[in-house]
Amino acid sequence: MGRYLIATVAYSTAACSVLVDSGREQCAVDRDCQKRGGVFARALCSNSVCVTDAQWGCVGSVVWPMVPPIAVPEKVTVKLTLSDLLSGDLLSGATARVCGKLDPKCDSPTQTDLRSDDAGVLTVTLNKFFDGYFEIKYSTPELFYVDTIYSFNPPVDADRNIPFIPLVPFTALEVFGAQLNMQPLPDRGTVIGLAYDCQGNSAEGIKLSSDEADDKTSPFYMVSGIPRLDATQTDKSGQGGIANVAVGARLISGRRASTGELIGTVSVQTRPIWITYTSMLPTPLSMQK
Repeated sequence: MGRYLIATVAYSTAACSVLVDSGREQCAVDRDCQKRGGVFARALCSNSVCVTDAQWGCVGSVVWPMVPPIAVPEKVTVKLTLSDLLSGDLLSGATARVCGKLDPKCDSPTQTDLRSDDAGVLTVTLNKFFDGYFEIKYSTPELFYVDTIYSFNPPVDADRNIPFIPLVPFTALEVFGAQLNMQPLPDRGTVIGLAYDCQGNSAEGIKLSSDEADDKTSPFYMVSGIPRLDATQTDKSGQGGIANVAVGARLISGRRASTGELIGTVSVQTRPIWITYTSMLPTPLSMQK
């Protein structure tokens, strides 16, 4: 089960290009950087900025569009395709609510009674710069599924298509626990995501952690397609997660295992037994304080 859980998330988490501080060396093509010579002799042009390390050179200089203090009139459309983790069947009739980032229990949802269509697609129109999460629930008379949060990172500033969100039957949790040799605790949640580098590619060598972690909190990573508790960082797939995360608003951090450098953080909501999906990518320094 773990093999398919994380592999599917790899495709369900939208890779996003980062914006880089405009004060950096500007360029249009690689040659604009390299003609400067010196440390720029092998530099590359990434997002109009010269970087000597295309994979991680943006860390510390990432800039995202500022989220306005009040909702803007512009709208964006998000589409999520929901499927059964084990069978791959598309799930029509799944319900969803739209929740603000600072509304941990979704007491004041901005949209309710949303449903996925016959193709399993949940289509939602949002205010531009939406910063929050979706609650997603699904069940049939024969099968119950784990309640799911999809937490957006970064905020949604343009139309976004997320082609695969796997919903997990409760019967699959035992299989997942057996593969990790660890059972999910009923009073904890699980966070699953994919790490990206500055180029928007799946990132190898990233360690995930959660604030308020204890001896029950268990980071895990995919190793050649198998989830492992004894792995210490993402492999080339960038796939990993944290099991038995304390519930509430949690700060998930990503660091380069080789240097300890913090690449980014994301604030997510976790709930007992729920699964929270998100992304780990280079984030602005203002988010990391």
